[in-house]
Amino acid sequence: MLILFLYQLLIKMFIKDVLSSVDSLDLKTAGSTIVSEKITVHISGWIKTYRNQREISFMAINDGSCLKNIQVLFDTTNYFSYEGEVGVIKEKIDRLSVGASVELKGVLVKPPDSSKEPIELHIIDILHMGVIEDRETYIIGKGRVKPEVMRKHQHLRCKTNYFSAIMKIRSCASYALHTFLQENMFHHLDPNVITTSDCEGAGEVFQIVSPDDICNGGTEDFFRKKAYLTVSSQLQLEAICSGLGRCYTMNPSFRAEKSSTSRHLASFTHVEYELSHCGLKGLMDISEEMVKYAIVQCLEKCPDEYAFLNSYFSKGILERLQKYGTCEYPRISYDEALDVLIKAKQGRKLKISDEDMPSWGDDLGSVCERYLAERHYESPLMIYNYPKDLKSFYMKEDQANPKVVNCMDLIVPSIGELIGSAVREDSYDKMVSNMDAKGIDRGPLEWYLDLRRNGTWRHAGAGMGFERLVGLLTMTAENFNVRECVPFPVAYGECDY
Repeated sequence: MLILFLYQLLIKMFIKDVLSSVDSLDLKTAGSTIVSEKITVHISGWIKTYRNQREISFMAINDGSCLKNIQVLFDTTNYFSYEGEVGVIKEKIDRLSVGASVELKGVLVKPPDSSKEPIELHIIDILHMGVIEDRETYIIGKGRVKPEVMRKHQHLRCKTNYFSAIMKIRSCASYALHTFLQENMFHHLDPNVITTSDCEGAGEVFQIVSPDDICNGGTEDFFRKKAYLTVSSQLQLEAICSGLGRCYTMNPSFRAEKSSTSRHLASFTHVEYELSHCGLKGLMDISEEMVKYAIVQCLEKCPDEYAFLNSYFSKGILERLQKYGTCEYPRISYDEALDVLIKAKQGRKLKISDEDMPSWGDDLGSVCERYLAERHYESPLMIYNYPKDLKSFYMKEDQANPKVVNCMDLIVPSIGELIGSAVREDSYDKMVSNMDAKGIDRGPLEWYLDLRRNGTWRHAGAGMGFERLVGLLTMTAENFNVRECVPFPVAYGECDY
């Protein structure tokens, strides 16, 4: 064990040395660099601001490691020795502009006391550069561009501070979820995304069709049966957790919903987790803990990104997330939620038509869910025990009231539903009865029913749309759009990359 530990330590030291060589500097650590003497370094990145004068040129460079830039300058009258000819370097600088990439060699110095910058770089050579060929049409060179405009230029979005901040927080959130689930003894396993069942029984699936299928009029299925892109990995995860106890995935899921709202994607990252020997309370506990953990970790690890978002795009988000990371999430039944909504409508606090107002047995709807989270409770909340007819065949009946099932939806402000979850039905007879009542073909799911025939067990599970979590972490009700929470969105009528 000692030998293995030493070997792993040496590997880590080697990798760190390779990634941060003596003469290169990333901007995340540059700000904390103490400059007591002139240091020659290499810096690479993209030009964020550019001001070119006759004798002196200023640029702000960002390398993607953080939101902070470093100021670099080229002064033809300074006292630094240039490795290249001054005229050649100046000629290269004249070709640069906002958005260009550069690899620079320079001298790191402490600027005058009048400067707000902690350090600056004086260029002594330009090693490589990628210029903007057409400055007139390059959209990022036109100053701050609105997010809705950048949706038409998705390949350039991460070059902007707004999308850069969102994607860094997304990366941090992904790491936080993996960390939380791994530390709580969940095994990370990704089931197949091509499947023979539609899981939900709703029919909103993409069918897999091969070229031969098309040529033969759909008579020769590649898999010798109908196959689909998965809408959920839940059923397979249940099989895995029947032997491993706890498991999770961050698989993509696919929904063929013809919806162009700001809350729906056709392909999204689906965080799904299953727990053996667990009931409704345990399911709610771990779901709440997981969301809070992700919030706290992102706030701690991305302070510059949050300061930027809070100042310019998502004002007030810091205060809200600090609250959501520590407060208790109210837990109310579907019946209690309906009572609150009825009283709110009667008191004219909830503006909704009689036609859209839910009665017992109806889905609450996004307007009512957001009222509960944003105005009544002003925090995320959990609504449990929905009517059985509303929910899927695999959800377990409540022992005290067979008209409802032991399920829970986590509703969050600005977004609506973040997590859908339930205790799984563990009775073979009840499962078969549920499937028959909902008209679900048992054939493709015989393997799933077999889990209830042999060694059935108490278990529960949940699914969270990861992009909606990213929306909670980065946006407000005013600017939320799920298409901005994913690098390249795929949605109804939209698949451009």
